[in-house]
Amino acid sequence: MSSFKQRWGYDLRTKLPQLYEETGSWRQVRHNYYTLLGDLFVERWAKPYSEFAESNNLLWTGHHFDHDWPKPKNGGDWASLASYQQMPGIDVLFNDYGEELRDVNTQFGNARAVKELSSVANQMGRNRAISETYGGAGWNLTFQDMKRIADWQFALGVNFLNQHLSYMTIKGSRKRDYPPSFSYHEPWWQHFGVLGDYFSRLSVAMSAGEQVNHTLVLMPTTSAWMYVAPSGTPSHIDFYNIGDQFQAFVNNLEAHQVEYDLGSERVIRDQGSIRNSSFVVGERSYDRVVIPPGMRNVDRHTLDLLNKYVEQDGKVIFAADSLQRYVDGAPSEKLKQLHEKGRQKQWTNIDKLTASVVDRYLPSKGFKITTDTSNGMLFHRRMQLEDGQLLLLVNTSEKGPAEGTVEVTGLSVQQLDLFTGDIRGYTSQSSGESVSFSFALPPVGSQLFYISDQASQAEEATRIGQDTAEEVLETGSMQVRREQSNVLTLDYLDLKIDGKTDQDIYYADAAEEIFEQHGFEEGNPWYMTVQYKTSILDRNNYGPESGFTASFEFDAGDINESARNTLEAVVEQPELWEVSVNDTVVEPDSGDWWLDRSFGVYEIGEYVKPGKNEITLHAFPMTVFSELERVFIRGDFMLESTEEGWRMTQDQPLTHGAWNKQGMPFYADHVSYTKNIELTRMDEDSHYLLRLNDWKGTVAAVKVNGEQAGVIGWPPYELEVTEALQEGGNKITVDVYGSLRNLLGPHHESPRHWRVSPGEFGDGPEHQPPGREYDIIGYGLMEDFDLVQQKLR
Repeated sequence: MSSFKQRWGYDLRTKLPQLYEETGSWRQVRHNYYTLLGDLFVERWAKPYSEFAESNNLLWTGHHFDHDWPKPKNGGDWASLASYQQMPGIDVLFNDYGEELRDVNTQFGNARAVKELSSVANQMGRNRAISETYGGAGWNLTFQDMKRIADWQFALGVNFLNQHLSYMTIKGSRKRDYPPSFSYHEPWWQHFGVLGDYFSRLSVAMSAGEQVNHTLVLMPTTSAWMYVAPSGTPSHIDFYNIGDQFQAFVNNLEAHQVEYDLGSERVIRDQGSIRNSSFVVGERSYDRVVIPPGMRNVDRHTLDLLNKYVEQDGKVIFAADSLQRYVDGAPSEKLKQLHEKGRQKQWTNIDKLTASVVDRYLPSKGFKITTDTSNGMLFHRRMQLEDGQLLLLVNTSEKGPAEGTVEVTGLSVQQLDLFTGDIRGYTSQSSGESVSFSFALPPVGSQLFYISDQASQAEEATRIGQDTAEEVLETGSMQVRREQSNVLTLDYLDLKIDGKTDQDIYYADAAEEIFEQHGFEEGNPWYMTVQYKTSILDRNNYGPESGFTASFEFDAGDINESARNTLEAVVEQPELWEVSVNDTVVEPDSGDWWLDRSFGVYEIGEYVKPGKNEITLHAFPMTVFSELERVFIRGDFMLESTEEGWRMTQDQPLTHGAWNKQGMPFYADHVSYTKNIELTRMDEDSHYLLRLNDWKGTVAAVKVNGEQAGVIGWPPYELEVTEALQEGGNKITVDVYGSLRNLLGPHHESPRHWRVSPGEFGDGPEHQPPGREYDIIGYGLMEDFDLVQQKLR
């Protein structure tokens, strides 16, 4: 407070009560308080950073707490900060689609946050807008999930994707720090280039030209601030009502394909003006201004601009449920006067956003989308080029298709294939200076179109499935093969420390206890903490008597000697421990590692006996690096549930169905499904598709005659393989990939699959539960795949 007083001439602790005495309104006090704090952030942080970056030819980027709107405690008016960034940014974490304000962690599905980003970028003339994406979505994030989350953002305004994150190592607690990782650790990593190229093409396309919207929707940010206590806690249910109303309004605008920008009053204060009957914000000029639901207050500078705008016959659309008359948080008749003046000019009141209301009051000149189905969730983004337009259509729904028609100014239409880079003509109907065309997007589908101002002579491509006859071809029997060793994750142990033994405890609890016993009151210092300079390393001064012993028990059952000889133990950071199996010290294989380069591999087969076995880690002396983690056993075996974890059983051939039901609950890599197919004659007028039926995996990679043919990861779960096939015999293999989720968890206490934080891994039952109670995802090919011939009628 003292530095605040020195800079601004008063102390907030005395100023706030004084303001209340002067105004008699806590709403006005709260409004002014948060406006002042927002100005502080801008003047003393955002502006200097922006000027420094500009003067040093740098791009300042990153994100603030954009998804926490309209709470002011984490940055206030987010757009006012982002407007000073050379590359504005947000984060879209997790993988649970939500549209509600009340859960502040809602990010995927929060259209308001992404539209705020693209609006600021448009208004400030910023060419790129970045998003930190996928963090906390869990190790089980699939290619379909990645495409769906990214497509949704690109349609709303992102054009630079920053995948969260790429681990240099997953040793210790790092593997629990908001996974997944975009790195060599992932079993699917070798196939990610397909999506990487797709996102790259999207980034280029959505960075080309400009998005020019002519509707400005004001944001009721300061209206919500009137109902938040200075502590940051909402003090009135109206706070949530304002947020909910506006969030729902934005979602409704998107559902009706309205083209608009959002208007931050703080940005308008800096960048707003009235010019030739247009409401101007920075580099964008708007033909209409929308006062949305939840708008109960306007700032004085916004009111002044609205008055000038109405005087110049500017169009105002009043969509608020009611306009409680506050200016700068204080009761005022000026809004009522503005409303009355506007009603005599071009002020329009609307009660509900419907298709007819949009057509009448919120149309886009020379552009209209008409949807033919309510099953999908259609989003679009349109970019203006010198010689035409780019139009991105995205279906966010996982359940139903999105279909409809587009009418747009232009003379010809081409489709740009985001997966291959191919450009081909697209069927359209011309009418004067406009064209119309239909679209049909499967669940999680997307299409990019170029609408040219010139007539095109490009040949239209025949679309698969368009007026075709379909036949499922006869194939041979299926061979199923696990391509890597099976795995058993050991996550319960006996811990001996300071002469005391804790039996059958969860590894995360043991790790906390180890560090607590060695001077770290908060437990593992590497878990959910940040090291200041070398503050943790400086405590690495333990004596020779310090340390602990951790013993993991596993049951080899009655697997035969041949199977036992395949067994390997995987232990993290082998340099920290003396490892023994059944009291025999073993050494790691020199230079060998598995999963992570810091995970050592021990050949333990000759020391393993039928039934119960024990692998022990001796840590003497203790170090600050001695994070106790799970131990993994790899080899040729299957697993069955017991009342305390798992027992190994003899390896068995695989078949259709979930891997966890066939003795592979922790298996993380891929299983191959192979069939031989005889084609006596290939029809030149046909397309041949490989189609997956019932299956579950992160992605499926297809090989034809030993060569990679492509991947399948999203609906309609098909891949054209025409060029890869040959007349005569063909060998087709589908490799279904699992994920690190079953290997690394979280496994206990009903963990969330789509929102995974470090805390999810820290919970485990007091004693090891039966294996059947572990939370496992059932990956696998549940039915045969089909080879389908599609022939034009």
